[in-house]
Amino acid sequence: MMTSARLMAESLGLEVIGLLSKPVAAADVDALFEALAQSRPSADAAPARSTLLAEPDVQQLRQAMADGSLTAWFQPKKSLQSGRVVAAEALVRWRHPLQGTLAAGSFLPAICRHGLEGELLRMMLKASIKAQARWRKQGFRVPVSINLPPHLLEQSDLPDELLAMTLALGGTPGELCFELMENSTTRHVSDFYAGACRLRMKGFGLAQDDFGQGLSSVHNLVNTPFTEVKIDRALVSGCARDPALHLTLSTIIALANQLGLTIVAEGVESDADLAALRRLGCSQVQGFLISQALPSDEFTRLLDEEAPRMDDVHPVILR
Repeated sequence: MMTSARLMAESLGLEVIGLLSKPVAAADVDALFEALAQSRPSADAAPARSTLLAEPDVQQLRQAMADGSLTAWFQPKKSLQSGRVVAAEALVRWRHPLQGTLAAGSFLPAICRHGLEGELLRMMLKASIKAQARWRKQGFRVPVSINLPPHLLEQSDLPDELLAMTLALGGTPGELCFELMENSTTRHVSDFYAGACRLRMKGFGLAQDDFGQGLSSVHNLVNTPFTEVKIDRALVSGCARDPALHLTLSTIIALANQLGLTIVAEGVESDADLAALRRLGCSQVQGFLISQALPSDEFTRLLDEEAPRMDDVHPVILR
């Protein structure tokens, strides 16, 4: 019942900060808010806002891409074995001239409605490769994953284009991973599988994103040449105290390990859930407990705090 209530709240756009069983004691509420405060970045970090006062039109979006207002931030992924940052996910942010830094949820639907996903993908790939080059000069080799709407794989020349762009910018396919969003669909399944195979043949990593939400399919996980699976926060949040979630995670992690996949748990926000994921054999985690998404320079400072460098941050292991 509590899990269903949490999912209902999240589907309405509400943030769920925890679950408490009745009777609720004041000390339990205090502990919940204290844990929330410790897991969130300080006010100085200026997290991105999630609302936009008016939906942008296509000209505004294209201008934001052209002038650099739309930019890539990077959320760390930490290894549960070493405790160090081993990779990052590139997430788009909008440095709006009037409304400050905006998270993707406030403008990404408009990008999709105007058919600009391909332009955004290319922008994020370029920004990620440039960030990797800067990190490499400072002694860090950080694999980066980038969201790729699956319907773009219907463009048969996309894998060739992404490879050509990567090499022209000095990037390495083996240090880039494209995340296929779990709640997206393609009209032509054969094009999806063909595109996924071509990306892998070019040397890119491939991740199943948001596994466990929406149109999740074990069939796709087994039959697509993925190198990584990202478990949706709906299955992660509260797993330490929810037996059903714990059992589900145990099954998914065991399957992914048997398939030789890197396993990333999303939305980790409590020490208890982190410990449970470690016991279950999860490979990596990301979420507010680890860090929010950061601009490239702040991500570099985070890496600096975790030296040594090249020996601890490894490229994606490809099958």
